[in-house]
Amino acid sequence: MNLYKHSQLIFFINRRKNPYAVKRQMTNYMLQDDEKHQKVQTFSKPNKI
Repeated sequence: MNLYKHSQLIFFINRRKNPYAVKRQMTNYMLQDDEKHQKVQTFSKPNKI
């Protein structure tokens, strides 16, 4: 949640300067967050095949 809010803040501040760079930054944050979430999921519950 904090990471997402932080990225939102960066996006809001830098929107007028360089929107494309900010978009790239946002996607990077989102991907990092997603990776962490997936890792947590894999550790928390066993694989069901």
